[in-house]
Amino acid sequence: MTAQERRQFVSLVAKSPHTVEATLRELGVSKSTYYRWRGELQGSKARQGPRGAWNGLRPQERAAIVQEARAQSGLSARELAYWLCDHAGFSVSESTVYRVLKAQGLLPDRPPERQPAAQQFRRKTQRPNEMWQSDATRFLVPGWGHYWLVSVLDDYSRRILSWELVKDLQTPSLAEAIQQAVEATGVVQAPVLTRPALLTDNGSGYISGAMGDFLRAHGLRHLRARSHHPQTIGKIERWHRTMKDDVTLVVRVSPDELRGAIAAFVAYYNGRRYHEALGNVTPDDVYCGRRDAVLARRKRLKIRTLVARRQHYRRMVTEGENPGAGTPKVQLNSTRDSSHKR
Repeated sequence: MTAQERRQFVSLVAKSPHTVEATLRELGVSKSTYYRWRGELQGSKARQGPRGAWNGLRPQERAAIVQEARAQSGLSARELAYWLCDHAGFSVSESTVYRVLKAQGLLPDRPPERQPAAQQFRRKTQRPNEMWQSDATRFLVPGWGHYWLVSVLDDYSRRILSWELVKDLQTPSLAEAIQQAVEATGVVQAPVLTRPALLTDNGSGYISGAMGDFLRAHGLRHLRARSHHPQTIGKIERWHRTMKDDVTLVVRVSPDELRGAIAAFVAYYNGRRYHEALGNVTPDDVYCGRRDAVLARRKRLKIRTLVARRQHYRRMVTEGENPGAGTPKVQLNSTRDSSHKR
């Protein structure tokens, strides 16, 4: 077939009211042959194609990822991806953020492997305040001795409902934290059958007769974990480990300073920390019923971002530039502390 015939053939397919695939099937020409002819007619640049993908990061997006990674060095690639989605006006995947951070040398050292817990809890909750978990963990305050943090966590949303720093694990100390959760949630106003069950380990303060009387007085059913099996209350165990990894980075010289650090981390954990097990929303989002709205907003933003990237790609191709060119340097104006290296 001559060049003129090929040009007429490509023009015929382009003007056809049917799809390219249907038109080529009717004419008896393969798609690879058609696109090769069309590429030859459009020139060598079109035949080779531009470097990069149509949905690749725009330069300003790549620059924003690097800038925020340096400004918020405590965020993982996953947390940074969803922070950008919620605050920077574009959608980006965790894997893309990871590749950008790796290329920039901004990834933290990989933590040592730990023994994993069971994959799933046998009894899954379906709503907030259906079941709570309570446990305690120990801190050493130099010059003051050991203190215990008693926490109450909502099993469905993983929100920290209450906590108390106490000197012992006697029933009155444990009951004080549970009482705060009862008052904060107002569950005593609900029918007894819908009030939460309390899941704890078998510590003496939790299984005492006084604790049983306290729970019955509030209409709370007591569930006890299997002995020597901390995975049963794995959610609150994981909360304590996450919290202590942050709070114990600095030696707290007084109980009041320790309380302030714990209070600050609880506020961050409940309201700003993206929880992977919750679909990368915060415990407050789940507890307050905002998760579906947040996920829907992110989905719409992802579509808008992909449309903008396609337009950017096509504009670069039209102007003869390379869509996959390197990242422009940007001046960081963030005033946030970035002294802590990733």
